[in-house]
Amino acid sequence: MVRQRCVGDAYHSGVFIFITGLVGKEEAKQSKTWPVAIATLERCYLKHHTSNKSVRYYAPAIQCRFSVGGNVYTGTEYDFSADYTTRAKAQAKLDEISALKQLMIRYKPSDPFTNVYKPGMHAVHFIRQLIGFTAVLISSLSMLGIIRY
Repeated sequence: MVRQRCVGDAYHSGVFIFITGLVGKEEAKQSKTWPVAIATLERCYLKHHTSNKSVRYYAPAIQCRFSVGGNVYTGTEYDFSADYTTRAKAQAKLDEISALKQLMIRYKPSDPFTNVYKPGMHAVHFIRQLIGFTAVLISSLSMLGIIRY
């Protein structure tokens, strides 16, 4: 009974990861064609994540302000990779942004709160789809009794 529940959880997690990878990839692909706005940089800094092995990974955090249709929006993603990396690489991205007083950002026309400095797809979208598909496949084969453990 416990094994079936774990397999079911893996299946549902796999579906979720696959779908988020698919949706994220489509949005990232479309972002290259989104309208451009000039944004004023308000603040940028490093954010970090500590792995379960106590290793710190870093990503740039950007806060800017821009207008679309008379409405003011804030915030921006550097890119859609959700990439946490070494401090030096993240700092290099921050240095690039910090040197600018105004940024050209792309925003989603239907939701300008979704906006990005460097549009486009990244490997993370394909990796999420691969991991999700693998989890669904293995858990499905286990539920069918083809894989036994």
